[in-house]
Amino acid sequence: MNLCALRFRIICRSRISQCLVGSQQIRTFSNTLKRKGENVDIKELFNDWKAKVSQDVDTSVDTITATPLQLFTISLRRKYIIDDLLATQVPPKGTQIPPNYHLAYFPPKAYENELESDGTESRYAPPPPFSRRMWAGGELSFSANNPLRVGQQVSMSTKCREVKVKPSPRGENLFLWLDRDISNELGWSMREARCIVHRIHYDHSYVIQTEKFPGCLVHGPLTLTLLLDLMRDNLPNKTSFIKSFTHRAVSPLFVDEEFKVCGKRNESDDPISNSYELWAENKHGGVAMKATAILDNI
Repeated sequence: MNLCALRFRIICRSRISQCLVGSQQIRTFSNTLKRKGENVDIKELFNDWKAKVSQDVDTSVDTITATPLQLFTISLRRKYIIDDLLATQVPPKGTQIPPNYHLAYFPPKAYENELESDGTESRYAPPPPFSRRMWAGGELSFSANNPLRVGQQVSMSTKCREVKVKPSPRGENLFLWLDRDISNELGWSMREARCIVHRIHYDHSYVIQTEKFPGCLVHGPLTLTLLLDLMRDNLPNKTSFIKSFTHRAVSPLFVDEEFKVCGKRNESDDPISNSYELWAENKHGGVAMKATAILDNI
């Protein structure tokens, strides 16, 4: 069974900060190391920073209010928030939050002058010379019986899962995985492995002059949300839910260029498989993001 392919075009209405690519979020990232001199002790820098970040646990709280959920849905031009609840209606208390729409909550709380040069928060930023960050992918896991709902008081615990340095043709890449566990009054609700967004998504001059891209990049978490929406719009029955969703960025999508989100059931091993493959295609038909959804029944 193939899921329908949907087409999108992310429009940039100004040259600075009004690209409609979603709000600032965090996901798994890699950092390209530029060697600036022989006196840089890379191993010592890495070990000191790794020891510090591995011990850091951040806890924040929020309230799942109706307006961010409604505006998030309207921004994606969806007719319904969930089930038959129209996006033009204020979601009542108890409305379930769709997968990945938690991104509307727990916004970063940092002054602009405290951000790194690429627009990220400094809390988990590696030290120089690891300066060029890229979003690499992540994984979502959801509770079957305890979804996030409007009206709940929620908490989020963020901690470092793993730090690795891997070689590449352009130098060493540093990969940092952050686990974010979100709980409500009833306990654990979801986990997101994520990394850090930066200025390539909204600052046109920075993208062109510093990062040398042809234009602003579509925010990876937005592409992820569209893939999740495609999956939940095509669930096989009313008792199905997305248990986990693993995704990986393959190549960038650029603002003002049309792209598609597609999916199909994975039937290679089991005709009744609960595994689905999803992907985003750029205007040339190349794959920009890959994902695997695992479904279960409530």
